[in-house]
Amino acid sequence: QIFATIIRIAAFSGLFSTVFALYGVSDYCTGKNYSSQPIKFYYSKEHDLCYGFREGCQLVSTSIIYDDLQSCIDQNFSPGTVKFVELTCALRALGVVVDKHEMPLLTDLCINEPGSKFCPPYTFCHQSMRYNYSFCCGRGLPNNSIFLQLYAKNETVKSYSNDYYY
Repeated sequence: QIFATIIRIAAFSGLFSTVFALYGVSDYCTGKNYSSQPIKFYYSKEHDLCYGFREGCQLVSTSIIYDDLQSCIDQNFSPGTVKFVELTCALRALGVVVDKHEMPLLTDLCINEPGSKFCPPYTFCHQSMRYNYSFCCGRGLPNNSIFLQLYAKNETVKSYSNDYYY
């Protein structure tokens, strides 16, 4: 009987925290709602990839910060380098969240942070099953799965676009 009660409480608290993760609790960092803090990027030597974080919400162990994912890739990889990123949200009703540059919001393992102070409100952080990164998923977004090739720009190319496969 006690064991069954503990399971019910655990199941309820898990559901409760999932609802908060999906519908956004007002979490504050440095006196502002976390979602109003800009997303910045840093390079992780350990994983050889660029990760996003909310400025003022997460501590990063580097002083070199980039305004967007492409700038981080360009500065940390030799021209012509290609990084492959596979993003698939767990449920078909969910889609991958992208920024104003149509780039995914990649971060490190934010799934381990309760309530996740990275993904926009009404979305949640999803950890890649095979790789060392996480990304944001939300309801009503068009692409459930994206396979992305991130290119380090070649100095001779003036404009560059990333290849998306849906």
